[in-house]
Amino acid sequence: MAPSKNIEVKGTVMFAQHAHIDLTSSTRRSPRLLELTAKPTPSYRYKINLQDEKLVIWVENQTTKLQWSTGQLNKCDYVTTMNTIHQFSIEDYVELFEDTLNCELSDTSSTQRSLSEIDNGALKLELSANIRFPRSTSVVKYVFVLAPVKVDRIDVLESKLLDQEEVTKQIKERNDAAPAFIQLKAEMKDDNSNLIWEEIDADDFVSDGEDGIVQFRRPGVYNIGGVVNTAACGREENFELLINGEIVQTYYPASLGQRYSSTTLCYIARLEEDDELTIAADCALYDTSHLSVMRLGS
Repeated sequence: MAPSKNIEVKGTVMFAQHAHIDLTSSTRRSPRLLELTAKPTPSYRYKINLQDEKLVIWVENQTTKLQWSTGQLNKCDYVTTMNTIHQFSIEDYVELFEDTLNCELSDTSSTQRSLSEIDNGALKLELSANIRFPRSTSVVKYVFVLAPVKVDRIDVLESKLLDQEEVTKQIKERNDAAPAFIQLKAEMKDDNSNLIWEEIDADDFVSDGEDGIVQFRRPGVYNIGGVVNTAACGREENFELLINGEIVQTYYPASLGQRYSSTTLCYIARLEEDDELTIAADCALYDTSHLSVMRLGS
């Protein structure tokens, strides 16, 4: 029989105040954040390690820096006649535990997990999953007891450094995302003379299609452009570009004897999360107006 591979799986998890936790993640085999539906308590860092066929599960409270560990476990310590899976290797069990921690949970989910406190400050971690066979489905459950671990000062400092590295990585990943960009249309105004832009619910922008507000969900420098088509306006009639209700630009359409006027928008500004953009027009609209917004840089 070939020797088992050495495997290490890392990530962070937030536990609910009660025993049951809901966990989600991004990519496999990489640090991940696991979230829950219940009221959250401090997050925990976790690690699953398999070396020389010995399994260790370790968790750390990221606020208090307290730690718990199963210690080295043989396969027989967590695989019994009640939960054994035919032809599963130790690596397969580690992958199953990883999948159970990563899968999104619901009341009908095929995977479940819970964490609870037991005697002497120890924790009990329970992982279960539905295993489908050709003619049946079986629920398997694995129980781990994690004992408190003595924490040295150097361990605390190392953990705080990892916290900072994870925050830095999350910021970098967000900043490296593709530039935010939308194009919207409007054909009518509301009772406040705001152009009603079509509905959108994206990562970086939101518009409900009713009140004419385009809300920004991500801070940055934005280029706001577009074309507003209005019917012939009087001398005192105009339309305005507003940020959070404050006028930042005023346009006076020039119809030049035509039935309508097309006016080009151009505005660049630093905007913050939850800032709101509106365009209000005294003139009647003519045909369709267009708005484009693009975040500049990363």
